[in-house]
Amino acid sequence: MNRAHLCVLVPVAPRYSWLLPILLDCLKTFWPDHPPVIVAEALPEDTTAEGRLCWTQMLQRGAIKARSQGFAMAYLILEEQLPVAKCHSVHLNQTLPGLMDSLPASHISLMGWDNRRHPSKSPVLGKEFFHLKHLAGERDPRYNLHPGLWKLDVLLKCCEEVLGNIGPEASAWQFERKSARSTSPTLSRHHSECFQVCAASMALEKMSLPSKIRSALERFFYMRMLGLMPLIRSQNLREKAFRFFNFDRVFSNGPYPMVFSGVMAKGKLNPHFQSIVRRLPEGEELLSRISSKI
Repeated sequence: MNRAHLCVLVPVAPRYSWLLPILLDCLKTFWPDHPPVIVAEALPEDTTAEGRLCWTQMLQRGAIKARSQGFAMAYLILEEQLPVAKCHSVHLNQTLPGLMDSLPASHISLMGWDNRRHPSKSPVLGKEFFHLKHLAGERDPRYNLHPGLWKLDVLLKCCEEVLGNIGPEASAWQFERKSARSTSPTLSRHHSECFQVCAASMALEKMSLPSKIRSALERFFYMRMLGLMPLIRSQNLREKAFRFFNFDRVFSNGPYPMVFSGVMAKGKLNPHFQSIVRRLPEGEELLSRISSKI
């Protein structure tokens, strides 16, 4: 794959526009040789009469811009999905774009499947494919909005599908949900081309043996706890159980180190982000900068 065909696409919701310069600085610090960045910001026509943002329309415009500049693939990174430690630039710039062609793939999520939050039993590829998970299950998280590598043509098909069925109120949540469950012939045929990285296999810093054992035991426990969640009939109790067991407290350490649930949660600094990033080498400085903007 010619690296000249690869870019980073950043859609920016107005309420989080203050995070864009922080994201760009984090990219410069932790992924200094990253591909060119294309920013998609909201225009007046992206807002409905009720004041709601048509997020998918904003994303579509950014993807069209990227394709018009000759890019074929893009890392889609939301403004609040910061890299929080040094990235594995060889995997990001070379390995994963190469796998997009050789597998072939249309989407590879950078949020590692090897954590407490992903119970999928879909097949895991071999060592030569860095243990990517092939998202073949019906409920697998295809086209999620964690940072991920996309073929732009497929990203645009997702936008068209969502806008055609939902229209001017197509939020980011609706984009994820509708794209993953679409049965349209133009999009569903790409569902078999979705993969998810194994964070441990593509991390810049490899895990020690004790860390691997601890991670495996943690995952074993959390997968069983996730299996019990559907038995809790009350949605309120399920949400309390999720918070109690910290299912969203996930640090995916490679090749794009990030926190599962992003910087913000319900308009406030995400406590999981805060507790994880504080322990990283440049975490306190990053948290201080974010806190000064909230």
